[in-house]
Amino acid sequence: MTVEPIRSTLATVSTDDTSLVLPSDKMQRTGQQRVLEQVKSIKRNKSKMVKKDSIPSPTSPASMTEYSEPKFQFSPTNMNGTLFKSSGSSMTASHKRMVKSHTLSLFMCRLLVSSTLFSASSAEGSLPNITLQEAVEFLSNSDISYQLCGASFIQHQTFTEESSKQEVWRLGGIPALIQLLKSDNSLLHQTAAAALRNLAFKDHSNKLEVDHCEGIEAILTLLRNSNDTETHKQLTGLLWNLSSADKLKPELIRNALPLLTETIVVPYSVWTDSNTNKLIDPEVFYNTTGCVRNLSCASEDERITMRSCPQLIDSLVTYIQTQMDRGEPDDKQSVENCVCILHNLSYQLETEAPEQFKQISVLDTRPKENNNKSLFSPKSSKTQKVRTDFKFPAMEREKPEGVNWLYNQKTLQLYRSLLGSSQKEATLEACCGALQNLTASKSSLSTLMSQSFIEKLNGLPVISPLLISGNSSLQKTAMSLVGNMSRVSSLRGAMAKDVFPMVSSVLSNVTSNMIKSDSTIATACRVMQTLMLAEPETSKKMISPKLVESLTALSSNM
Repeated sequence: MTVEPIRSTLATVSTDDTSLVLPSDKMQRTGQQRVLEQVKSIKRNKSKMVKKDSIPSPTSPASMTEYSEPKFQFSPTNMNGTLFKSSGSSMTASHKRMVKSHTLSLFMCRLLVSSTLFSASSAEGSLPNITLQEAVEFLSNSDISYQLCGASFIQHQTFTEESSKQEVWRLGGIPALIQLLKSDNSLLHQTAAAALRNLAFKDHSNKLEVDHCEGIEAILTLLRNSNDTETHKQLTGLLWNLSSADKLKPELIRNALPLLTETIVVPYSVWTDSNTNKLIDPEVFYNTTGCVRNLSCASEDERITMRSCPQLIDSLVTYIQTQMDRGEPDDKQSVENCVCILHNLSYQLETEAPEQFKQISVLDTRPKENNNKSLFSPKSSKTQKVRTDFKFPAMEREKPEGVNWLYNQKTLQLYRSLLGSSQKEATLEACCGALQNLTASKSSLSTLMSQSFIEKLNGLPVISPLLISGNSSLQKTAMSLVGNMSRVSSLRGAMAKDVFPMVSSVLSNVTSNMIKSDSTIATACRVMQTLMLAEPETSKKMISPKLVESLTALSSNM
């Protein structure tokens, strides 16, 4: 993407009408920080193998920040297995069996290493003194204990040492680990998948190597055939990491998305008599929606393919609505993932799915004369306010399906509810971004969406406060949404009352950081100009010396 030119603060046309969450690996912590946080989480609750950290917020395309891979990597136990101790009552029977098996395998690994191959450190809990080359060689040994030892060592080293990732790649460890995914041992599946997950974390060449070695096919085959929850956690986490590579997205959308939707997203979101026995772990769903979120940042053709994936959009909306009904709009970021997917799939919707909008028709156009004379009025003392009403049955459909959910009245209501209840800025930004996409053009659809959100759903009270948000990305998206809506002349009277005070506050308190985000200021100026012309009497009451001084300073800032 080319760098956008700096826009003038006096621009009268919005240049940021649509938004899309795009990938990047920024804002990720160092390996040392992740290890320290992992140790703290293990100390807090020894019955858990890993604890996920929060994930960076999605932002507008200008900064290209991705909600991509998890900010943690899978942390293996130390080689004596002591980190798996638990008081036990909170662990499932299968988890206990897995812990016991993993502890045993690590003990066998240590025993093998210390007795036959090399000298182990005498310190309790330390790693055996083997090299990565030896660990990679272990992967091809016919003894499963050696295979587990090699995979566990690689898993640990790639978690603590970033440089070890390329070393494993050079030694041919990736194809060997992929081969272990085809074994018959569930513990080996988990350990190999976790090692691959760490190898692919923020390492583009390793992501491509996994694909080159037919790893995606092996991952999906195992995911389809395995019933082990811990294996599913590692495989979906691995797919999440792979999904941030643009080159892999077409294949993942073609082959992984249908499987993830059918076996995880739908069963977890939509409970029916046929799937009540398919208990999906929340972490598996969380990883899966993170993966799908990355995939939704793809190209036009790939977005079209995703929109047509059976039950995907339906399930995402159902999950969000279920969490809202439970009073949990800010769950473990799965709601955020789902809203961001809807945000991305609404990008250029009218252009990419024109067949959806053929039934929009104009019902009535009623001009209203405005005789208010004011300093702020244009040369003619009479301006026209035009109210146009539309008929669009698909928007009001009682039982939406697929793409229809993206612009249905029920989804607009869902965004409105989230904007009024969520405390997560990333979720708020995704809701604003989806609405921004739906109001982006000057078409009948955009006008109808704006009218519906402001007039039917009373949306301005939840949008206006976001215009003065301290989060610059959220503020920019909200300002762009308001800019889009202000193009509808019949809405400007209502907007002047709710929006003008906030825009005035923004422009009266311009900071050096805001000047760096020139598009937000440009949009704010355009909105102010539009509303002043539409409602001069209301606007005059809100003009202050501080606002005039700030605007004067901005106008002289080249």
